[in-house]
Amino acid sequence: MKIIKTVYLSPTNTRGARIKATLNDDRRDDTPTITMGYPHELSGVEVYAAAVRALFLKHNINICDTFRDRTMFPVSTRRGYDFFITGNNDTRISIDRLMHLSPEIIVSNGGDL
Repeated sequence: MKIIKTVYLSPTNTRGARIKATLNDDRRDDTPTITMGYPHELSGVEVYAAAVRALFLKHNINICDTFRDRTMFPVSTRRGYDFFITGNNDTRISIDRLMHLSPEIIVSNGGDL
């Protein structure tokens, strides 16, 4: 399973609001990442999906070949969305791992119950 993390970056005195997308891939030494201006013409999850698409384009990741027979689904976080890319077998494993997380771990890492 791969995870693409997206986060909202607040505007500063010199830059407007931005979205950052990072592909977490343990098999790569160079982590693909992109930071783009906030696309104000979009809203909700579409803003973050645009950053994922830009990440794929910038790093020449062929979506059809790399993620064939996979499903991508977004999960809202405090600062953006995490996009999980998973296959049929991966889904069961990821849910099993999720179910074994204790509430104390989630709360200690900033999660709400």
